[in-house]
Parts: sequence; structure tokens; C-alpha cells
Amino acid sequence: MKPAPIFFAHANGFPADCYQVLFDQLKPHPIRFIEEFGKNSDRPDSWEELGDEIIAHLDQDKPGPVVGLGHSF
Repeated sequence: MKPAPIFFAHANGFPADCYQVLFDQLKPHPIRFIEEFGKNSDRPDSWEELGDEIIAHLDQDKPGPVVGLGHSF
């Protein structure tokens, strides 16, 4: 059985690369993320807008079922 992919929602304003040490600990799970979370919203008015960005990313990427994991979101 293949390990479930993890979608990691990280703190906006930081690149996902900042979390590489964590990602290494989560192997063999494939890790998916938005490289610069919050980039598509100049100044989001609400957390819902950032949630919409995640949903749009997952809809476009079509990874299938994922485990959601976040930090500072």
C-alpha cells in the first residue's frame, strides 16, 4: 500500500523550503504544498480566502485523497 500524500499548509509569507527538515521526517509520504502560500492574495481579507487558495491548488493538481497538515495556518 502506497503512503498517503500529505498536503502541507505552511505559514503565509514563508517559502515551503523552510520546512524541508520536517518534510524529510515525513518520508515516505509524498509532500505537496503551495511554494509561496498567500502569494495569490495580496492581502487576504480572511482565512477563507487562504482556504480557497488551497482548494483551488488541490483542484488543479488533482492529487486524489490527501492528509492535511499545517503549521501556523
